[in-house]
Amino acid sequence: MRRAAFVVSWVLAQAGCLPADTRPEPGSIVVTIEPSEGTRGGFESSDGWTVKIDRALTAMGSVDLDGDPDGDEESCNAYSDARYDWTLDLLAAKGDKLGLVYGLGRCSVEFRLRAPSDDTVLGAGVTADDVALLRSEGSDAYAQDQRVSLHVRGSAERGGERFTFEWSFRRSYELDSCADASGDGYSSVLDLEGGAQRELSVVASVEELFRVAPTDDAPIELDLFMAADADESGDVTLEELATVAAPPQQEWVVVEEGEEDPFEEEGVPETLADLVYVYNLPRIPRVKGGGPCEADLRDRR
Repeated sequence: MRRAAFVVSWVLAQAGCLPADTRPEPGSIVVTIEPSEGTRGGFESSDGWTVKIDRALTAMGSVDLDGDPDGDEESCNAYSDARYDWTLDLLAAKGDKLGLVYGLGRCSVEFRLRAPSDDTVLGAGVTADDVALLRSEGSDAYAQDQRVSLHVRGSAERGGERFTFEWSFRRSYELDSCADASGDGYSSVLDLEGGAQRELSVVASVEELFRVAPTDDAPIELDLFMAADADESGDVTLEELATVAAPPQQEWVVVEEGEEDPFEEEGVPETLADLVYVYNLPRIPRVKGGGPCEADLRDRR
């Protein structure tokens, strides 16, 4: 008991010796996560399929602040970052907190879509088995020796036709510069004043995996996914998607002069698996009411 009292007294004494923090009072941003309506309740494709997502497991977080992406890189005075992640069952998320950060100025919010860290925080509905699944290391055509950043399971039905899918993705991304509704600005860039309390709601839209091209104007169609079921097992795998040609992209992705070519770095998708894994996966998280975010590939290590 005396030992405990001594430690407390010592800590308080040391704290009293620290210089006062003379910086101005910061503002704060709480970043939350919720599923889209289509992810939570199912959705209809433009070619008549009814899709239901049964499970969508991921980890998100590692929220931090940076400067204006189109202006002064020093526009944001970041006071603190949220260097932790949450393992999430997206269907159970209801505005769960991803992180709380503090800063002043014009600040760009950044966050990660990733596999769980070793000290991840468990969200609602997440079990130890879920975490173990996401932490399992493996390799595929797009990632080597990586954990799982998203595991999704569901089904699609149309008339008497039905197929299921269960896919694990092993690419992790840092996301920022999320487009606003107009497409001319950023919904993830906020002006922070001292004492201000702001909220940024991230929405996870698993239905983005099924777009025929990585743009919001492209329809969600599933006929090609059904056609990929070569063995007629009723279960469509990522390996089977790699045997089907991707839809022509030029119909939906038109690069104007001076615009960035979205296919410049990794090339135009040749297969349906390329489209889903490389281009549609990072489109899933976005700020509520806005468009996709810019995604930088990150190795978990």
